[in-house]
Amino acid sequence: MKNNRTIRNTLILVAVLDICALGIYGFLFYQVKAKTENISVLTSQLETVQKQESEYRKIEDTIKGLQDRSNELDTYIVQEKNLLDFIKIIESIAKKQSVVIKTEIKKNEPTKGETNIKFDFTITVDGKWDNIQNMLALVENLPYNILVSNFTVRENDAEEGTPSWSGAIKFSIVAQK
Repeated sequence: MKNNRTIRNTLILVAVLDICALGIYGFLFYQVKAKTENISVLTSQLETVQKQESEYRKIEDTIKGLQDRSNELDTYIVQEKNLLDFIKIIESIAKKQSVVIKTEIKKNEPTKGETNIKFDFTITVDGKWDNIQNMLALVENLPYNILVSNFTVRENDAEEGTPSWSGAIKFSIVAQK
């Protein structure tokens, strides 16, 4: 009997230890599962943050590119307050080409819904044929939104010491207020 009792006590002890081991195993399994879920959530959050940072960088690059293009456009469209500087550029070109110019400007106010002003220029030019042609080419190639509408050149009566050609250049530019 003693032998049965010892076997029974041993079996009970083994059963209790198995239950304890099973409880510890369940507890540890639950802890590992919770940590894995936590890691999974943190990983997905990290991926989301990385995607957001990537998109943020793309947006920053786009904005920088737009700022560069905006600066380029700012030089393309004459500001109304800088119109005198534009005229000085035209006069400088004329001086370098050794031609005499007379400039007339007509301001066209924007129509309803428009924000830009249009200026119509008429420049009369006196000088040599090549110089007048070079002036036109330089005016056309200025880094502004220039629309040449008319260009005429005629030969003057040749007098001693006077230019032999006269011309007129008509063009428009867009200016911002």
